[in-house]
Amino acid sequence: MMTKAPRQFTGFHMLAILVAFFGVTICVNVTMAVMAHRTWSGLVVPNSYVASQNFDEDQAEAARQLALGWRQTLTHENGVLAVAMTGRDGAALMGLKVVVKIGHPVTSQFDRQLMLTESAPGIYQAPAQMGQGVWDADVTARAAAGETFRLVHRFEVRG
Repeated sequence: MMTKAPRQFTGFHMLAILVAFFGVTICVNVTMAVMAHRTWSGLVVPNSYVASQNFDEDQAEAARQLALGWRQTLTHENGVLAVAMTGRDGAALMGLKVVVKIGHPVTSQFDRQLMLTESAPGIYQAPAQMGQGVWDADVTARAAAGETFRLVHRFEVRG
């Protein structure tokens, strides 16, 4: 009985393996780079040096805001974005001007600003149709006396 000789591993086989390996690697890298470029600009602040110069002022503003003792709760249900505002004592804060900037964390494509209206004591809301996914809401509440409270919420919209 005669056995068949094993096939030889040639330079052509090695070339095919290398071309396939690097071809797949390059295709995946190009695909990921194109997707990253289309979905996020990478811009967090227009000028990071200028933003860093305001650090002390931002810290002082955060301390002042903390001293107010205000609390904020954000909900999104049935296409309505609602913010509940309470004071240090838990009482509803009425008569505030509430503005919300909403958008996705990684793209500015869906960013928009909403002016909320007071629908009940301390409850501010506006219609906000949003697709499924993670969203950021930058909420600024301003009282007639000038006090300002700002908080960024990250939440998920499920379909």
